[in-house]
This record gives sequence, structure tokens and C-alpha cells, in this order.
Amino acid sequence: MSIFELIANSLNEDGMLPDNFELPDEHTEDNGLKFAPGALDGIAFYHGLEPSDEEKEFENLISAIKAASDGDKKSAFSYAYEFADKGIMLHHIDNMQKYLIDNEAELNAQNIAIFAIDLMYEGEKKEAVKLGLAILELFDTNQSEMYKKPIRLLAKYDEFTLSAAFHMRNWDNASQEMFEAVKCVHDWGRIHIVRMWEPDNEEMEEWLIKNGVKNGVAEYSGLDCFEKVHYMDRLRTYGQAQNGYVARNILWDGCYNVRSADGRSCTRNIRN
Repeated sequence: MSIFELIANSLNEDGMLPDNFELPDEHTEDNGLKFAPGALDGIAFYHGLEPSDEEKEFENLISAIKAASDGDKKSAFSYAYEFADKGIMLHHIDNMQKYLIDNEAELNAQNIAIFAIDLMYEGEKKEAVKLGLAILELFDTNQSEMYKKPIRLLAKYDEFTLSAAFHMRNWDNASQEMFEAVKCVHDWGRIHIVRMWEPDNEEMEEWLIKNGVKNGVAEYSGLDCFEKVHYMDRLRTYGQAQNGYVARNILWDGCYNVRSADGRSCTRNIRN
């Protein structure tokens, strides 16, 4: 069964995945260490994680694209799965997309788009599904619900939230799309969306105050929330009004000792 089918078939009546849902872990270290859904992308982004064999991984990606362009789905999937065995798509996404753009004249865009959609729906390995999503970034997924519906569904699982958010941020009503997605995830997926999301109304900012730093991983989102909800302006305006006091202190606790990925801190920005 494909990853897409596993997720779709596991949604509860509220359209959410159960707390204990988890796909088989394909990246298990020699010491038996397993990664939580979305953790590899999170580690790669926040801490740096070098590819195990960057040249070979990229070679498999390009071979998959060329085979797909030629209409050879079987070979394209084979190369994509070989990449997915060890590779992390986030390491290669920029170079892969540059290759597609630079070689547009020689490649069959329609066949490649079909391959990407097939990976999204039929892929049985996580990084292969992400390859499909990464390719589709170069196409206009905002144009049709045919693209949006499966991307929204994949966003409900922390492993694919980041890849889905790359699309959502360019859609109509992007802020609302990401708001709906962030409410469906609770760990790395939430961290990724909070970092990318630009809330554009009071309801969204209040949600960030109460929930933005609540995740099952670590306090990565403190500074993002601090800045996006205009924390100090709110504190000056509302003081410690009873209905917001607890929530604002949850946010403060979550960001007090946190630095962003580029080293900025919350407390550094405080002025009397």
C-alpha cells in the first residue's frame, strides 16, 4: 500500500491522524536509533546533517528525472527508491530544481509532472514522496484542487508537512491554508509551519500565542512566535489581562532561552 493510501485510510472522523499513527521507519541508524516523523528534515535545517553520499544521491535523482522524461516509469521509480533508501530530499532540493530549470528544453515536462504526481499518490518510501512534491513545486499547484487535496492530506503527517508547506505558501489564501495545516500536526510538522507561516489576522495570532510553542519535540518555535504575534506590543497594550495572562506566559516560557536557527534570541529584543 502506498504512503498516501496509508495516511488517507488512517484519518479519523475529524480528518485527523490518530496520535499513535506512524509510518515504518526507513532511516534506522546502525545503533538502532529511529527518527520521529519529520525529524531528519528538522535536524538538517536546524543543526545541519551532511548527506551520506551526496554525489551518488544526486546522480540517482537525475537518473530518475531522465527516465521519467523518457516515459520509463519503472526505471524512474527504481532510481527514486534507490535515492530514498539513504538520501534526504531537503539536501538536494535546490540543485534538483535547478537541474530541471536549466534543462527544460531537453526534458519532457508533462512526463515529469505525471511522474511527480505518481510518486505523491503511489510512493512507498518517504523521500520518494518528497521528491514528487519537490518536483511539483516547479508547476502551478495553486491552479487546481487536483493538486491541493493530496498535498493538504500529506501535510497532516509531520513527515510531509514541510514539503506540503512549500506549496501552500504560494497558494491563494496561503495563511489560512497553513493555519488549517498547523492545527493537524503537533511535533516537527508544527515547528516547520510556525517557522514559515505568516498569520494575517487576530485569530491566527491568538492561536500562535496559545499553541505555537506546544510541540512534542523542543522549544524551536519560541522566537518565531514571539515575533509573529508582536508579543511586546501586545504586552504593552493588554498588560496582564486575565484572559491572556496564562497564554502569554506559556509563549514567554517557550521562547525565553531559545535562539532561532540564525542565532537570534527573544530576550535580546526586549526594551523597557
